[in-house]
Amino acid sequence: MQKDVGSFIVAVFIAPVIGIGLSNYLLFELAQVDLTQGIEGMTRACLADPSPALCGALQEFRWLKYGSIGALAATILLPLGYMLVLLMLAGKRAALAHGFPILVRVCLALLPLILVCHALLVGAITWEAMEYGLIRRGYLALFLAAIAGALLLAAFNILTDMGRLLAIEPLRVTGIVLDEKRLPDLYARVRRIAQKLEVPAPGYIVVGIEPMVFMTSMSVKLRGVGAMPEGETLYVSALALRTLDPVELDGLLAYELAHFRAEDLAFSRRFAPAQAALVSAVESVEEDKDEHMFMKLAKAPAYGLLSVMLLVLRWRMKKVTREREGSADQAALAFAPAQQLVPMIVKMTALGSQWMSFRAGLANLMNRGIGRRNIADDYLRRVAASPLADLTAWTTPHPLDNHLTLAERLVALGVEGTSQIAAAMTALRASAATSNADLVALEEEVTGIDLDYTRVPGHPIRIAESTELPAELAAGQ
Repeated sequence: MQKDVGSFIVAVFIAPVIGIGLSNYLLFELAQVDLTQGIEGMTRACLADPSPALCGALQEFRWLKYGSIGALAATILLPLGYMLVLLMLAGKRAALAHGFPILVRVCLALLPLILVCHALLVGAITWEAMEYGLIRRGYLALFLAAIAGALLLAAFNILTDMGRLLAIEPLRVTGIVLDEKRLPDLYARVRRIAQKLEVPAPGYIVVGIEPMVFMTSMSVKLRGVGAMPEGETLYVSALALRTLDPVELDGLLAYELAHFRAEDLAFSRRFAPAQAALVSAVESVEEDKDEHMFMKLAKAPAYGLLSVMLLVLRWRMKKVTREREGSADQAALAFAPAQQLVPMIVKMTALGSQWMSFRAGLANLMNRGIGRRNIADDYLRRVAASPLADLTAWTTPHPLDNHLTLAERLVALGVEGTSQIAAAMTALRASAATSNADLVALEEEVTGIDLDYTRVPGHPIRIAESTELPAELAAGQ
């Protein structure tokens, strides 16, 4: 957050403020040539007779000042206009779904123009400062010229990447398409819930290990396998199938399928790709630690503006998120009463809370040439061995939506959370020790795909069969 705001301040002020300061300094120095007239008197004299050399310098300095003010105004107006339009759109979900994709396209088209203005301004500052002896032809001049060139390069990259940024990328997940014969009860459960909610049943169910459950109509690409056929796809984590009881699983599936009711479905299909485009744009200009300093500075305007736009979006989406998530939770209550819906939410939040650090540890383990037979089992044992943490500020992971925090969902359900969280974690630890032969086979199959996809080509992986968790995967790492 602080880095984003800092980049935004750099984006707005650094080049324009330097330009304004330099132009005012040069105008002040010019006024010293004829103290009797001052700048205003010299301006009137130049209007009558523009031939003196001082008139050319006066005009240059004025253009530099006005250009700097214009660049400052344009850099401020883009995020300000974006925020005002977003505030108007956010009042109605339908308006946000239709208008936000257009807003993102307009902002991404205007951003390169602002970067070009900053590049021209840096070039003008460098030229004027060199011409009037404020800087010498040396490293500083080359550095400023490199900044201007990098700004132009950043603008060019955004323009050339525009098609990719606005394209609807397939959703990439690791898992296997579940044949109905392998888990017929899961297919039957999903169809029953979809029928009761009056939503389309998914054409495909993908079982993976990452601790999330979601349904999407976007294109899905299975890592290490390839693109899936078009149609609604439901992703279910094997961790959920192992740790949730039947009623809790009904509540979880109903919660996700409820997002496919008419209004929610139309919103997701229009809004999610535009949000993904904005996130991709931020990532495309995010600084690389190995980049040269001038490239990092040149990226600061684009990164700062886009990051603030993303922060504003997430702030305004809070209300929409509350409405959508509250509606989905109410739908889930028809399948699981609150006393069983709450443990499901707690379990899924706990399962998501350590996944990223677990993946980092798994990557370190694989760098040593060691893999595991069943990372789902490893992860459950890690979570079960972890001390009870404060989960209230955590959310359940989702690749497309922003869920409410655990505390917010408990308040919306009217439930006191402390005792519920402790009881749910006790049940989670107990379920982590149980297994099902069909699920274990699926988990090991997905683990094999995951290891093949993430390992370094040409580096063999030895599967460690020990039941003891390696240090890299243990809690607290």
